[in-house]
Amino acid sequence: MLEKLPEKIKYEVSVKDLVQFTASSGDLMYRLKKSPTGLEGIRVHQFLQKKRPSDYLAEYSVQDELDFGEYQLFIRGRIDGVFQNQDPVVIEEIKSTYLKFEEVPEAVQILNLAQAKVYACMYLRANGGLGAGIQMTYFDLTDNIQQSKHYSFSIQELNDFYLTIVEVYVEWQNKIHQWSIERNKTLLAMEFPFA
Repeated sequence: MLEKLPEKIKYEVSVKDLVQFTASSGDLMYRLKKSPTGLEGIRVHQFLQKKRPSDYLAEYSVQDELDFGEYQLFIRGRIDGVFQNQDPVVIEEIKSTYLKFEEVPEAVQILNLAQAKVYACMYLRANGGLGAGIQMTYFDLTDNIQQSKHYSFSIQELNDFYLTIVEVYVEWQNKIHQWSIERNKTLLAMEFPFA
Protein backbone atom coordinates (compact mmCIF):
# COMPACT_ATOMS: atom_id res chain seq x y z
CA MET A 1 0.00 0.00 0.00
CA LEU A 2 1.33 3.40 -0.98
CA GLU A 3 1.71 6.00 1.73
CA LYS A 4 -0.26 9.17 1.03
CA LEU A 5 2.01 12.21 1.06
CA PRO A 6 0.77 15.30 2.91
CA GLU A 7 -0.51 18.04 0.66
CA LYS A 8 1.67 21.11 0.41
CA ILE A 9 0.61 24.40 1.96
CA LYS A 10 0.12 26.80 -0.94
CA TYR A 11 0.64 30.54 -1.00
CA GLU A 12 -0.05 32.93 -3.86
CA VAL A 13 1.52 36.37 -3.91
CA SER A 14 2.06 39.14 -6.44
CA VAL A 15 5.57 40.41 -7.11
CA LYS A 16 4.57 43.83 -5.80
CA ASP A 17 3.19 42.43 -2.51
CA LEU A 18 6.18 40.09 -2.10
CA VAL A 19 8.65 42.95 -2.50
CA GLN A 20 6.72 45.42 -0.35
CA PHE A 21 6.54 42.84 2.43
CA THR A 22 10.19 41.80 2.34
CA ALA A 23 12.17 44.79 1.05
CA SER A 24 10.48 47.84 2.58
CA SER A 25 12.65 50.06 4.74
CA GLY A 26 13.04 53.66 5.78
CA ASP A 27 10.56 56.22 7.01
CA LEU A 28 6.82 55.55 7.11
CA MET A 29 6.00 59.07 5.87
CA TYR A 30 7.97 59.69 2.69
CA ARG A 31 5.45 61.59 0.58
CA LEU A 32 5.84 65.33 0.59
CA LYS A 33 3.31 65.81 -2.19
CA LYS A 34 0.25 63.97 -3.34
CA SER A 35 0.54 60.52 -4.88
CA PRO A 36 -0.51 59.74 -8.44
CA THR A 37 -3.87 58.02 -8.84
CA GLY A 38 -4.09 54.58 -10.42
CA LEU A 39 -5.51 56.15 -13.58
CA GLU A 40 -2.61 58.61 -13.80
CA GLY A 41 -0.18 55.72 -13.45
CA ILE A 42 -1.89 53.78 -16.24
CA ARG A 43 -1.81 56.81 -18.53
CA VAL A 44 1.91 57.35 -17.89
CA HIS A 45 2.62 53.68 -18.60
CA GLN A 46 0.65 53.77 -21.86
CA PHE A 47 2.22 57.08 -22.92
CA LEU A 48 5.78 55.82 -22.39
CA GLN A 49 5.14 52.32 -23.75
CA LYS A 50 3.82 53.76 -27.03
CA LYS A 51 7.13 55.60 -27.48
CA ARG A 52 9.19 52.41 -27.18
CA PRO A 53 10.59 50.41 -30.16
CA SER A 54 8.40 47.88 -31.96
CA ASP A 55 10.20 44.91 -30.34
CA TYR A 56 9.35 46.22 -26.84
CA LEU A 57 7.03 43.95 -24.87
CA ALA A 58 4.60 46.00 -22.75
CA GLU A 59 2.84 44.54 -19.70
CA TYR A 60 4.66 41.21 -19.98
CA SER A 61 3.23 38.57 -17.61
CA VAL A 62 5.56 36.42 -15.54
CA GLN A 63 4.92 33.65 -13.03
CA ASP A 64 6.98 31.27 -10.99
CA GLU A 65 6.36 28.31 -8.71
CA LEU A 66 8.78 27.44 -5.93
CA ASP A 67 8.81 24.55 -3.46
CA PHE A 68 10.10 25.02 0.07
CA GLY A 69 9.64 21.70 1.83
CA GLU A 70 6.00 21.56 2.85
CA TYR A 71 5.25 24.93 1.23
CA GLN A 72 4.54 25.80 -2.38
CA LEU A 73 4.71 29.44 -3.45
CA PHE A 74 3.08 30.84 -6.60
CA ILE A 75 4.39 34.26 -7.62
CA ARG A 76 2.78 36.29 -10.39
CA GLY A 77 3.35 39.72 -11.84
CA ARG A 78 3.45 41.92 -14.90
CA ILE A 79 6.63 43.60 -16.10
CA ASP A 80 6.02 47.15 -17.32
CA GLY A 81 8.27 46.58 -20.31
CA VAL A 82 10.93 44.34 -21.82
CA PHE A 83 13.49 45.50 -24.38
CA GLN A 84 13.80 41.93 -25.65
CA ASN A 85 16.31 42.51 -28.47
CA GLN A 86 18.91 44.12 -26.20
CA ASP A 87 21.91 42.06 -25.17
CA PRO A 88 21.44 41.46 -22.35
CA VAL A 89 17.67 41.88 -22.17
CA VAL A 90 16.53 45.09 -20.40
CA ILE A 91 13.61 45.07 -17.97
CA GLU A 92 11.88 48.43 -17.52
CA GLU A 93 10.02 49.46 -14.38
CA ILE A 94 7.98 52.66 -14.77
CA LYS A 95 7.00 54.80 -11.79
CA SER A 96 4.89 57.94 -11.93
CA THR A 97 5.38 60.53 -9.22
CA TYR A 98 4.73 64.12 -8.25
CA LEU A 99 8.30 64.36 -6.99
CA LYS A 100 11.31 65.43 -8.96
CA PHE A 101 13.71 62.53 -9.55
CA GLU A 102 16.21 63.79 -6.97
CA GLU A 103 13.38 64.10 -4.40
CA VAL A 104 12.34 60.44 -4.60
CA PRO A 105 13.54 59.02 -1.26
CA GLU A 106 16.32 56.44 -1.38
CA ALA A 107 14.17 53.86 0.45
CA VAL A 108 11.51 54.19 -2.27
CA GLN A 109 14.10 53.85 -5.04
CA ILE A 110 15.53 50.74 -3.36
CA LEU A 111 12.03 49.23 -3.11
CA ASN A 112 11.30 50.04 -6.76
CA LEU A 113 14.61 48.50 -7.85
CA ALA A 114 13.88 45.40 -5.76
CA GLN A 115 10.63 44.92 -7.68
CA ALA A 116 12.45 45.25 -11.00
CA LYS A 117 15.14 42.78 -9.86
CA VAL A 118 12.48 40.19 -9.04
CA TYR A 119 10.88 40.74 -12.46
CA ALA A 120 14.28 40.42 -14.16
CA CYS A 121 15.02 37.17 -12.32
CA MET A 122 11.62 35.70 -13.14
CA TYR A 123 12.05 36.69 -16.80
CA LEU A 124 15.50 35.06 -16.98
CA ARG A 125 14.33 31.92 -15.17
CA ALA A 126 11.58 31.51 -17.79
CA ASN A 127 13.52 32.61 -20.88
CA GLY A 128 17.17 31.97 -20.13
CA GLY A 129 20.05 34.40 -20.14
CA LEU A 130 23.21 35.20 -18.20
CA GLY A 131 22.02 38.53 -16.89
CA ALA A 132 19.76 41.51 -17.43
CA GLY A 133 19.79 45.25 -17.54
CA ILE A 134 17.22 47.17 -15.54
CA GLN A 135 15.89 50.56 -16.55
CA MET A 136 14.11 52.41 -13.75
CA THR A 137 12.01 55.12 -15.40
CA TYR A 138 10.48 57.85 -13.24
CA PHE A 139 7.95 60.22 -14.76
CA ASP A 140 7.39 63.51 -12.92
CA LEU A 141 3.72 64.40 -13.44
CA THR A 142 4.28 67.99 -12.28
CA ASP A 143 6.75 68.87 -15.04
CA ASN A 144 6.12 65.95 -17.45
CA ILE A 145 9.78 64.97 -17.28
CA GLN A 146 11.03 61.40 -17.69
CA GLN A 147 14.31 60.32 -16.10
CA SER A 148 15.84 56.87 -16.16
CA LYS A 149 18.46 55.08 -14.12
CA HIS A 150 20.23 52.00 -15.48
CA TYR A 151 21.57 48.94 -13.67
CA SER A 152 23.11 45.65 -14.72
CA PHE A 153 22.95 42.32 -12.87
CA SER A 154 24.11 38.77 -13.50
CA ILE A 155 21.62 35.92 -13.28
CA GLN A 156 23.45 34.77 -10.12
CA GLU A 157 23.00 38.16 -8.42
CA LEU A 158 19.32 38.30 -9.38
CA ASN A 159 18.66 34.70 -8.37
CA ASP A 160 20.38 35.15 -4.98
CA PHE A 161 18.31 38.28 -4.31
CA TYR A 162 15.08 36.61 -5.43
CA LEU A 163 15.55 33.48 -3.34
CA THR A 164 16.52 35.52 -0.28
CA ILE A 165 13.31 37.58 -0.30
CA VAL A 166 11.19 34.52 -1.10
CA GLU A 167 12.71 32.69 1.88
CA VAL A 168 11.92 35.67 4.14
CA TYR A 169 8.32 35.62 2.90
CA VAL A 170 7.91 31.86 3.34
CA GLU A 171 9.46 32.01 6.82
CA TRP A 172 6.90 34.65 7.84
CA GLN A 173 4.03 32.68 6.32
CA ASN A 174 5.25 29.62 8.24
CA LYS A 175 5.10 31.60 11.51
CA ILE A 176 1.51 32.64 10.72
CA HIS A 177 0.61 29.03 9.84
CA GLN A 178 2.14 27.68 13.06
CA TRP A 179 0.35 30.34 15.10
CA SER A 180 -2.96 29.35 13.43
CA ILE A 181 -2.40 25.71 14.41
CA GLU A 182 -1.74 26.69 18.03
CA ARG A 183 -4.76 29.01 18.07
CA ASN A 184 -7.03 26.27 16.73
CA LYS A 185 -5.75 23.73 19.30
CA THR A 186 -6.39 26.23 22.10
CA LEU A 187 -9.88 27.00 20.84
CA LEU A 188 -10.79 23.31 20.54
CA ALA A 189 -9.62 22.68 24.11
CA MET A 190 -11.75 25.47 25.56
CA GLU A 191 -15.11 24.73 27.10
CA PHE A 192 -18.10 27.00 26.57
CA PRO A 193 -18.67 28.62 30.00
CA PHE A 194 -22.50 28.54 29.91
CA ALA A 195 -24.98 25.70 30.18
